[in-house]
Amino acid sequence: MDAWVLSNVQKVGYMRYLRCTPRFVLLVCLTCTFLGEESHTALAQTKVEAEKPATGGPESSAEKQDDWDRLIYIPFKNIKDVFQKSDATVFMPYIEYLKLWSQSAGVGTDGKIQFPVKAVVTSSAYTTTIEENVARIKCDLTIQVMGDPWVEIPLQFGDAAIGKVTSEKSKVFLRGTGPGRYALLLSEKGEHQVQIELLTRVKNSPEGHHFQFVCPTVGITTLDLTIPEADQTVKITPQLVRLPAESTPKSTVVKSTVGATDQISVLWYPRESSKPEMDLLASVENSTLVYIRDGLVHTQATLKYDVLRGDMKSARIAVPLNDRILDLSSANTKIKSWKVEKGDGRQVIQVDFLNQLQDDAQIEVHTEKEIPEEPFEILGLSDSATHGIHALDVIRESGQIAIDAGDSMTFSVTKMEGVTRSEASNVPSPLRRSGAVYYRFFNPSATLQIRVQPLEPRIFVTQQTDCYFGEDEIKVSAQLSYHIQRAGIFSFQLKVPDDLEIDSVNVPGLKEYNFDKQSRILTVSLQQKFQGNLLLQVRAHRDLAQDDLSGTVNIPLLEATGVERETGQIAIYAPESMELIISNPDVVGAQPASNPQQRRQSNLALASVWEYNRRPVVIPVEIQIKPTRLVADVATSIKVKEQIAEVTSRIDYQVQYAGVDTFRFAVPEAVADLIQIRSISPAPAPSIKQKSRAAEAVDGWVTWTVVTQRNVQGPYSLAVNYDITPGLQAVAAKPAEKKLAEGKQASEKEGGKDQEDPEAEAKASDKPAEAEAGEVALKQIALQPVKVLGLEKSDDQPRSRNVPLARVYGEIAVSKSKTLSVTTAQLADQLEPIDLRELTLLPQEGFLAYRYFSQPVMLDLASTRHQIQEVVETIVLKSLVEIVVSKEGRSTYRCRYLMKSSERQQLKVALPEGIEPLSITVAGQPVPLEKADDSENEEGWTNYFVNVSRDQASGNAFLISLMFTKSVPRITDSPGGKLTLLLPRLGGTQADNVVVQQLKTVIWIPEEYALVRATDDFEAEYEPYLSGGIPHRGGVTATASDFDSWIGSTAVSLIDFPTEGRAYSFTRLGSSQEIGVSWWKLSVFSWVLGGALFIIAVVMRNTSWENKVAVLILLAFLLAMFSLTQADKILHGIYAARFGILALVSIWIVYTIAALRSGTGSGMSQSSQLKTNGNSAAVIPPPGVFDDFQDDKSEEK
Repeated sequence: MDAWVLSNVQKVGYMRYLRCTPRFVLLVCLTCTFLGEESHTALAQTKVEAEKPATGGPESSAEKQDDWDRLIYIPFKNIKDVFQKSDATVFMPYIEYLKLWSQSAGVGTDGKIQFPVKAVVTSSAYTTTIEENVARIKCDLTIQVMGDPWVEIPLQFGDAAIGKVTSEKSKVFLRGTGPGRYALLLSEKGEHQVQIELLTRVKNSPEGHHFQFVCPTVGITTLDLTIPEADQTVKITPQLVRLPAESTPKSTVVKSTVGATDQISVLWYPRESSKPEMDLLASVENSTLVYIRDGLVHTQATLKYDVLRGDMKSARIAVPLNDRILDLSSANTKIKSWKVEKGDGRQVIQVDFLNQLQDDAQIEVHTEKEIPEEPFEILGLSDSATHGIHALDVIRESGQIAIDAGDSMTFSVTKMEGVTRSEASNVPSPLRRSGAVYYRFFNPSATLQIRVQPLEPRIFVTQQTDCYFGEDEIKVSAQLSYHIQRAGIFSFQLKVPDDLEIDSVNVPGLKEYNFDKQSRILTVSLQQKFQGNLLLQVRAHRDLAQDDLSGTVNIPLLEATGVERETGQIAIYAPESMELIISNPDVVGAQPASNPQQRRQSNLALASVWEYNRRPVVIPVEIQIKPTRLVADVATSIKVKEQIAEVTSRIDYQVQYAGVDTFRFAVPEAVADLIQIRSISPAPAPSIKQKSRAAEAVDGWVTWTVVTQRNVQGPYSLAVNYDITPGLQAVAAKPAEKKLAEGKQASEKEGGKDQEDPEAEAKASDKPAEAEAGEVALKQIALQPVKVLGLEKSDDQPRSRNVPLARVYGEIAVSKSKTLSVTTAQLADQLEPIDLRELTLLPQEGFLAYRYFSQPVMLDLASTRHQIQEVVETIVLKSLVEIVVSKEGRSTYRCRYLMKSSERQQLKVALPEGIEPLSITVAGQPVPLEKADDSENEEGWTNYFVNVSRDQASGNAFLISLMFTKSVPRITDSPGGKLTLLLPRLGGTQADNVVVQQLKTVIWIPEEYALVRATDDFEAEYEPYLSGGIPHRGGVTATASDFDSWIGSTAVSLIDFPTEGRAYSFTRLGSSQEIGVSWWKLSVFSWVLGGALFIIAVVMRNTSWENKVAVLILLAFLLAMFSLTQADKILHGIYAARFGILALVSIWIVYTIAALRSGTGSGMSQSSQLKTNGNSAAVIPPPGVFDDFQDDKSEEK
């Protein structure tokens, strides 16, 4: 069957392609006009072959060879443009096209083209007539055959019986292929009309009459149904479009297009049911949501009807009488209309449906009412009253009710009958709400009564109160942690104790706060409604009267109002001067804290911690003021200088228990007006408010009073400074009586002595006395450190009180200038000399140290000045002098000095006469060279000044660089000689106050010259040496920067320092004003010494080796002895005579070998062949000596 369909499809495609044949025929005819009869033959052949597919036989292969004349040639340069165009046209013979198409579609076994299908059912029409319980179906099929006969079309009709099969124009046969499956055989190509009669059974059911049958799937399918009954409702499945049809009075006609389907079902029933009338029987599932919003009770009830029997045309719903009905709707049922009727105790909604309902129906009702003040019922249905929304005229009603009070309201169940609590998981999802409560009921007579009231917030407060007791007030810092649940709040209130003043209120989102002094209520308002955790900080204070300091005071506590529970902790802080006494029996509502949360305060100590969990709370406190304890440490530092002594006293007060704002101390009357007082305590210590001096001195002491800005408790330091000048004694004057008694005693002791003029004695005392060891006495120093005093009660200041000084401790440190020597006379009993390392109040440095534990004390010092020994002003750490000597008789100097100098202005430098300065720098900065007075010059030298002012300290090393040129004797005029080079002299020609530690002199001379010796005070660094018997010359090949590492700094000058030749370096300790060197011209000395050695070698060539060796030993001995003082010259001489030495050795060896070959043995004495005992000994020549001789003999033979 499939092959038949494929053949028909091939033929259909073949017919389509034949439509293009006229075009190709026309093309071939035009070609034949030019090609003649052969073209006609080709045309005939093409027409014949066009009717059948091409076969690849030998004839066609031969034809391919002749088809080259029909090809279309395209230039190669344009072929790319042709193939890249999507709209390009390809010309080919039709037979070639058929070959390609047949290869893609496939070729059948018979060699013909195989189409995809062989026959197609293009349309089907079913005309159905109902005859009692049988449906007679006439099927008209339109079939298009493309394949060769016979063509087979598969059909299926299921359970339908086939009556007959007919076709007017063609022969058709029907054969069965299986249960409900058939095959229709067609004998001709083309279009066929086939009629098939079917019979199927009509079934009856409560819904009506229906039948169905299976049909072949056709693209166009129509159904024409005639039912011999009027006014029938017909349902056809599937049904795409219902076509208009006219029914007779006794029948119902339906036309419909069903589309491509494999089965058609038909159901019909009378428009007005002929079934017996039955009473309605239905049940209802009631899902009610009661939610409270905006002061109203909203009820949303979903009534799901389940029709168990009969048809439901309408429904009745009961609503409470006071509810406003907002809306009624249905999601799955069309409502025709609804109206409300008010009856006894309820409202009844009459709902009419558009159609009679036999299935489920769902109705939603929305109502609202105001919130009653009394409890009200939301569920229940009785004859007298209706609560909630319920369905009427139903056999059964059950359901669920959800109550959502919202965020601002709450409810409580006051009465519950016939309902049970339900979980959210058992509630349908449309009924679920966050925070809702669910109940289930099984009878509409159940009762559920609730009370709705505004949601009151639940507030829990935790308070942390810190009370800080002071001398004049109590400061209160309260932190209240509010935990607000259920509902938010806009404001809250606190009750404030009497005499407590509010200073500040701080809370997040604060709008304002108001304090009513009459009711003592603090109201805090927020910007928006708040729920959750809230932290409130309140600061307040309570003034303390004078009576409160000696009585009992209750701890002031803020009380949060309108809260369910308040707990808190109270921490009480007090200064050291105040003692707080709390009697436990008098405390109400509080107990000592078991886990106190202590917070450290700077100057207050924690007295006690209490906690409470209920109100009222009363904590009485008895205040007792402790007396002030004053302790002082005095640290006195004395700096003794040549004409003055600087005295600095630091008084370290320690105020304990109670604070004070006044401090008193006394100083000797002689320095009372000279002292300077200042506070040296760091912040937050108060500053000095007032300093006052007593008008009169008492026993030689003047009292100073210092008043601070506020009370001081703890450490507080004052600094007292003054200077002692010659003739000033910083001691307290003794009383007149005591002076008179001492004068009498002095006169009795000195009665035998001559009385001298007091003015002369005074003058003599002012003159410095000669001391031993070259010291001169300058002055006597007598002083008494400041005396710390306690406080005294004053009548004009009521708050003043007597505060004695509990303890005093003092230290004295004496430091001096380096040029002075300080000694002490007999010490007072109160003073104790100590080591400097025992100082605790002063730095452990100075010359003398003392301490004392009582006051006043007296210290007498005598200072003497040492004679000044002058020191060197300038020290040159390293001196580097670099000299380049040229052949032209000109030398270039670069002198660098790394030095330390106390000279800050000018430094004298003596330079050789006739120089030309090039560059002068000091610490990297160029400076001018100033010429000094000519009267100070020596012969051959000129003094200059160099400005050495600099930003560095005198102790820092700096570099001075001098660069100049000077003429020297020409070294090219003679083969050798001596050269004296003058070196700069720092400090002038006399070198005043200048010391040079190291000096290095580097001299560059041309390569053909060598410096063979320097003066004895210099030592050469790069001396000539022998390495492996080969002499090497002295000096080194170096550049101008190779010696920067030795001086430790790079030269900074305006011009470069060029070098040429070989460098010779000489060093010495200390300075030198010149360096003398001996120089050789190596080429001359090489000729002289080499020639002499050559002559010696020639003269002694025939002498014995004993003589030669003896001469060499003698010469070596003389050179070694001469090298003890002239080693440089000896080594340079060896280097210059290196060629002569080589020539000497070579000549002697050559003559020796020649003598051995000739056999004369002239170079050897006969005595050398004899042993010391007179006997001859055999001489064994070395191997190879006679080889040449034997060769000569053999050649002669």
